[in-house]
Amino acid sequence: TLSIIIAFVLVTTRGFCFPADVVSLNNREYFPAARKAISQAKKSILVVMYLISFNKEDKSSKVFQLVDELIKAKLRGVEVKVILDYQSSSSLPTGQSNYEAFRFLKDKGIGAYFDGAVVYTHNKAIVIDKRIVISGSHNWSDAALARNNETSFLIDSPELASKLLDEFSRIKLSGPELEEGLR
Repeated sequence: TLSIIIAFVLVTTRGFCFPADVVSLNNREYFPAARKAISQAKKSILVVMYLISFNKEDKSSKVFQLVDELIKAKLRGVEVKVILDYQSSSSLPTGQSNYEAFRFLKDKGIGAYFDGAVVYTHNKAIVIDKRIVISGSHNWSDAALARNNETSFLIDSPELASKLLDEFSRIKLSGPELEEGLR
């Protein structure tokens, strides 16, 4: 019986494991790695982010620079999609941050969306070219990119990227009425 249990554990847990190259991105390591990965994207970028604390007037901020890399990618012909948490646009003290990023991205031709108003999307993830995943605790905020203790990972794994893309495709996006309500 022990051999059956061990075989069962090995077979069932293997379904959740993916071969991958992993790089830890602690604290200030996130920004240069994320910026470089976005700048090297060839086909697609999906950003699912709880908070993009964005100010279009502060072009020197790291947040602006990451958003600008998304726009440059779009101009290179990369398909770019961004899903933001609606709740943090409407009720948190950071208020209009996600809405400002949403509006700016939309104005630049980026596919930007809010999740549904009922569920928080607390993810902080980027999937690039269906292969590279950057995920962890970093929001796109000055605090996360310059002051906070944060840990994220850059993971090169087509299998993990595929699983996340499948999961993120299930996020219920808000309809136009939600966008209109924020104007």
